[in-house]
Amino acid sequence: MNPIIIFLAQLLAPICIVAACLMFFRGKLYDKIMSDFKKSPALMYFGGMTSLVVGTLWIMFFFSWDGVTATIFSIIGIMAMVKGIILILFPEVLWKLVCKCEAFKIIGGIIALIGGIWFLSLGYGLF
Repeated sequence: MNPIIIFLAQLLAPICIVAACLMFFRGKLYDKIMSDFKKSPALMYFGGMTSLVVGTLWIMFFFSWDGVTATIFSIIGIMAMVKGIILILFPEVLWKLVCKCEAFKIIGGIIALIGGIWFLSLGYGLF
């Protein structure tokens, strides 16, 4: 397997699992973080720039459509770039897409947990 995929999987596995735990077990803290993030234009700009830089670097160093895993990793890089652009230029559009309901945290947590487990299996050979 491509060493860049292994590196990215090792990097993303703990991030996804911690994010899932935050959504599942500390939902009120997650709500507070999102509320504070929405109220701070500087923080939104910084988050958008960070996402844009990470997505751009991701695409620069790894962009491939060879196989399912490589395609998924390429799509993740593209999504990071798009998120950064939207967060910088049109933050209100992004906030309209984010639901304020409890189900959003549960679904997001499930997706993050599944992603974290998948990244664990790719990056560390677990499972």
